[in-house]
Amino acid sequence: PDVFAQIEKNHPDMRIMWIPEYSQPSFQFNARRYPVDNPVVRKAISMAVDKDALLPIAEPGTQAPDTYASGLVPSARDVWMTKEELSQLTDYAYNPAKAEELLKSIGWKKGPDGLWQDDKGQTPEIEVASMNSWPIFFLCGDALVNQLKDFGFKATFKAMELSAYWDYLDSGQAMISADFRAGAGGYGFPWEPYRNIYVDGQVRLGLKDPKLAGNADVEIKMPDGSIVKPIELIDELFYTVEEGRQREIIHTLMKATNEFC
Repeated sequence: PDVFAQIEKNHPDMRIMWIPEYSQPSFQFNARRYPVDNPVVRKAISMAVDKDALLPIAEPGTQAPDTYASGLVPSARDVWMTKEELSQLTDYAYNPAKAEELLKSIGWKKGPDGLWQDDKGQTPEIEVASMNSWPIFFLCGDALVNQLKDFGFKATFKAMELSAYWDYLDSGQAMISADFRAGAGGYGFPWEPYRNIYVDGQVRLGLKDPKLAGNADVEIKMPDGSIVKPIELIDELFYTVEEGRQREIIHTLMKATNEFC
């Protein structure tokens, strides 16, 4: 924001045109890295971060995030889901009390040093990685880690040179990483963002071993015990032209992505 203000000052006659991108800057979990391989820990971290507090240091034009983790940006999400349907999803808005409750439910507790310990008495380190040349991720990543520290996590911020950073993500080494992948959809239709997440994002999100070729069979266990296979649904969504079936598939993908966090 400070750089943008300086540009405006130096060019008072500049005309500005804001263009929607249908993507959202995000921090994504690698579900193969401990301790965020546990969805309960992912949910707790999501609720321990005051995402709205990051907006003042983000790029101008950045919108409030989808705290329901539906896989879609809110403007696209609300086209396909009513308020009543949305209320059935878990809201991962800032809620530190609920975050503590979630961690305690899996045997975590705070040690004498005030840091969270897992059920084995160890103090897991939460690492957030970002490129060092993209201000929105560099500034927000640093602020995010400070929030995690305030909550009681042992947390570190790893800022990297851009090419080394992408290799870090694509080799499956990152734990929490910055990217524009979440909710991105150039066509404004949910098929693309869900494919970005569950197919193109398989390694970065820890859905498959980076050493393996081809796509992994992703399965998400729902609270009622049922299994959702998102890739099969994404493929069906590509070919389905009947709106009722489209909505059924999209609702299932929203609910599964919300649960998977």
